[in-house]
Amino acid sequence: MQGLLDKLQQSGLGSQVSSWLGDGKNLPITADQLKAALGNEQVQQIAAHFGLPMDKILATVAEQLPAIVDKLSPNGT
Repeated sequence: MQGLLDKLQQSGLGSQVSSWLGDGKNLPITADQLKAALGNEQVQQIAAHFGLPMDKILATVAEQLPAIVDKLSPNGT
């Protein structure tokens, strides 16, 4: 998870990641932002692993990631 968050931060999505780790409202991330941060090859690998189309994987991860990180990071850790 930390590796994913690091990639997102390095891709200019630090404010989103910080919002997920903090106590306030979780900022959204789009499927396009996620794809740009991870790269096409990594997204293809994830999609193949789950046997789902890339657009479905991206949409689902973009929708769920803020809440997942929020739940996994009590008190910002």
